[in-house]
Amino acid sequence: MWLMTLLSIPGIWLMWKKNPSAAGILALWLLFFPLIYYIIQFDPRYRFPILWVTLLLAGFLIAELAKGVWHAFRTTK
Repeated sequence: MWLMTLLSIPGIWLMWKKNPSAAGILALWLLFFPLIYYIIQFDPRYRFPILWVTLLLAGFLIAELAKGVWHAFRTTK
């Protein structure tokens, strides 16, 4: 979960560059989640309502990196 959380930060930045409206909706979803769960109490069960956003953003970053690697590999041949 920690790795996906770390990957979601550059993931939202990359999504903002590619699709600002989708990134804005996801950012709003994260902003409206109660702040107390970000700061005071950490337990995985409190993150379930926003876990899908974290996984989506991390997956978006991984997919874009894989696409770049694949493109670089294909053009070098």
